[in-house]
Amino acid sequence: MKTPNENLNRRAFLKVSALASGAFMIGVSYRSNAAQTQSGPDAATWSPNLYIRIEPSGSITIVSKNPEGGQGIKTAMPMVVAECLEVDWKDVTVEQANLDDRYGRQAAGGSRGTPDGWNDLRIAGTGAAYMLRTAAAETWGVSIDSCKAENGTIVHEKSKRTLSYGRLASLASKQSVPAVEKLTLKSRPSEFKLLGKRIPGVDNKKIFTGQLAYGCDTRLDGMVYAVFQKCPSFGGKVRSANVDQLKKAPGIVDAFIVEGTDNLKGLMPGVAIIAESWWEAQSARKQLQVDWDKVQSDSTADYTRQAEALTKQSGETLGENGNVDKAFDKAHKVIESQYYYPFVSHANMEPQNCTAYQHPSGKLELWAPSQNPKSGRSLIASTLRISEDTIHVNMTRLGGGFGRRLTPDFMVEAAYLATKVNRPVQLQWTREDDIQHDFYRPAAWHNLKAAIDKSGKLTAWENHFVTFGSGKRTVSGANLSNKHYPAGLTPNFRLRQSLIQAKVPTGPWRSPGHSAYCFAFQSFMDEIAF
Repeated sequence: MKTPNENLNRRAFLKVSALASGAFMIGVSYRSNAAQTQSGPDAATWSPNLYIRIEPSGSITIVSKNPEGGQGIKTAMPMVVAECLEVDWKDVTVEQANLDDRYGRQAAGGSRGTPDGWNDLRIAGTGAAYMLRTAAAETWGVSIDSCKAENGTIVHEKSKRTLSYGRLASLASKQSVPAVEKLTLKSRPSEFKLLGKRIPGVDNKKIFTGQLAYGCDTRLDGMVYAVFQKCPSFGGKVRSANVDQLKKAPGIVDAFIVEGTDNLKGLMPGVAIIAESWWEAQSARKQLQVDWDKVQSDSTADYTRQAEALTKQSGETLGENGNVDKAFDKAHKVIESQYYYPFVSHANMEPQNCTAYQHPSGKLELWAPSQNPKSGRSLIASTLRISEDTIHVNMTRLGGGFGRRLTPDFMVEAAYLATKVNRPVQLQWTREDDIQHDFYRPAAWHNLKAAIDKSGKLTAWENHFVTFGSGKRTVSGANLSNKHYPAGLTPNFRLRQSLIQAKVPTGPWRSPGHSAYCFAFQSFMDEIAF
């Protein structure tokens, strides 16, 4: 992978290539920005080249805007566009977008990608097909209603004449972008030709053959490699380190103390080692001696003692239906049990990494396997005190995310290191780094209690949920809704909550509260059944 030409920006490239090649480019901007035309900001609903490219040769490229980490969004989103564009899937090439504000939300989290993009993606495909139909109708001197889009061609239904999308691309680029109200968007399964079919992931073949490039596979001319040692206790700082000694080690480019910030999600204090190879950087790291100013941290035993004490208290009632106390008083049988799950690391298959390069112009360019590159760009800007306009993020494939890569600490670290060397630098965490400096799924205790009547029917359910937070607010990833099972399914239900203050950083861990709570309530249901 070569360093791109920093003097040719994306917008300029699209304008030049469109005019030079006659390529037809159409895009859909997002929500409130969807009021531009292909020719400029004065006309009607579209911005150029966000999702579709159709070349005179007939080649079709569909851009996927969201990060891909195994969830299949790089296949799903382009399928929606292809469905409405009326093209054969085998003729489509899918391209990964980079961070571009014109797309709106570009994130992988909350299972929101397809639902949020559903309308814009259909408009993109349907609008492009409409303009191609308009171009064909003009060519043949017929009405647009007599022209049908089908398998990458426009067919005149009466005469059966056809024109390929490639043949029509130049003329279509001169058509006015239709108002959304003119478009008939597919919405019923009976209308779909592609959606609903089993389609292999667009990257599957590359995955199977080991050719797919992930963030850690980024290679740039003149690139150096970095490791970053942080304090083993959260919030700790560096008093001193033997960096002068490390600088004498083979291949070492630089070694220095990073003062960092107090933001655990950003640039934490530590020691950076930069070398000509990652092996040399990691080898020098093994010789690193640091005097840490450690912050006293809690232990699992401390938390367990606090949880046991809180369990005996009433806690805050988050939700209650019926008369729970009366139901337990009248119960034929009462079953009680406590379920505990610990802090859990995401342990992505690909440990955290990011490549960054500060161009001579001051532009900062990153290659990042991030679930939320926009938040990374924002935090980099605030940490380094630079404008977001000077930061460009290339979105690479993620080797797993599961919520961990929603937090951009590794991006901020790489960006900071790039400002210290005049070469591209790749920061690569080890597996140990990944486990020790995660944003963990929060630990919790579920104190469950069920009332059973003589017929064996569940008449009441109570859960005293003990987890981490402050005041009435749980830490990230710990929230439990009062509508969780079996709320609404049993006549008497109560959810109570008690919180422990913690210094451990937490975050969402794939289906945040559900994956953890599922273990507790499903196991307790088994106890009740037996």
